[in-house]
Amino acid sequence: MKKWKFSGSTRSELGHRTWDRLASLKKTCSRWGVNFWTDLQDRMRGGGPIPRLAELIGHQAEETSARRAAAAPLA
Repeated sequence: MKKWKFSGSTRSELGHRTWDRLASLKKTCSRWGVNFWTDLQDRMRGGGPIPRLAELIGHQAEETSARRAAAAPLA
């Protein structure tokens, strides 16, 4: 009886890229306090209640810019 090998890696370049993208998405979700699996399901089903990560990040960048502009000394 042959035992299956499990190497923990992908078999193709496409599989490798997909794995990397999912890992990056999971890390980004964690950083922004979004549940990875809920976000992934929301994206697959389309148009759910969770805002897209790009919107969250863009909103945060706008808030940061506004705070910096307000705190900057007037010349």
